[in-house]
Amino acid sequence: PSHDSQSERVSSILCDMHMPDGGAERLLPIVATGSNPPRFAVISGDSSEDYLYRVAALGAQAFFTKPIEVDEVVAWVRGGG
Repeated sequence: PSHDSQSERVSSILCDMHMPDGGAERLLPIVATGSNPPRFAVISGDSSEDYLYRVAALGAQAFFTKPIEVDEVVAWVRGGG
């Protein structure tokens, strides 16, 4: 099926901090551009202040530490977190 990128919009992205191809730090600057970027949350096993500061500076709205609390993530995805 074809996709019309003008009519379809991703509302939220949940991404691990460390991925083989770059993870959140690589993806955030790409998706943060544009007039209406999606909400972005980062998951990581490392909750150091350095990581929190870096992803917040890049535009992340939420940070979940592993092991994640599923209810918190679901609430965020639904717009309540």
